[in-house]
Amino acid sequence: AAGIEAVIISGTPSHDPASAYELLEDYQMPHVTIIAEPAQIDIDCFDEGFSLALLPGVDRSNIVTREEYRDLPPHQVHQIMTSKITDVCRGLLAECNYTPSILIAHMTYAQADTGFEDLLQQNEAILTTEAIQGFDLVTLGHIHRPQQNGKVFYSGSPERLSFNDEKTDAGFWLHELVDGKFDSTYVQTPARRFITLQLNETGIQDFVNGNLDFEDVFGDI
Repeated sequence: AAGIEAVIISGTPSHDPASAYELLEDYQMPHVTIIAEPAQIDIDCFDEGFSLALLPGVDRSNIVTREEYRDLPPHQVHQIMTSKITDVCRGLLAECNYTPSILIAHMTYAQADTGFEDLLQQNEAILTTEAIQGFDLVTLGHIHRPQQNGKVFYSGSPERLSFNDEKTDAGFWLHELVDGKFDSTYVQTPARRFITLQLNETGIQDFVNGNLDFEDVFGDI
């Protein structure tokens, strides 16, 4: 309604099926662009152009089901996928006609500070430091905790989804382009709170008997 242009890239294929994005495309929503394959877009506006390189989530099954990769061990498939992702990023950067160039991807960055070791154990393809070389800003989805590592940003989720997010500041990053450079600010959202109550035996009994007033606490959860 505000006339703001929005670009949506597909996420993790295992729980974000391609059919969902095809349905969104069928809606033909104004000012909304759906990207389900690697793509590059040049933006020319406000007298200051910039380029977008768009890399949706990678479907591992597209690699492992190919005849030449079918019998390879998981760690080799991981290496092949990571190498292919690096090549795709370099190709997208070469297509960018403006500076600054922004990489938008649904990937795990090699230097992400949360969950990276677990993802490695799953032999998930990663976005390497080599893959992002040359980009001025890298904005990522996939890891649900907000973080910054140099020019690489994860916004995380604008909402707390479980007690694992109890101490997480939910929100999003706002990147303002000024004179060819980005000024990045994290904006917290009024996300619902999760509160863990530590009760001893007496406290539990009081709660069961209705002798504790948790109205304010329950209002936050």
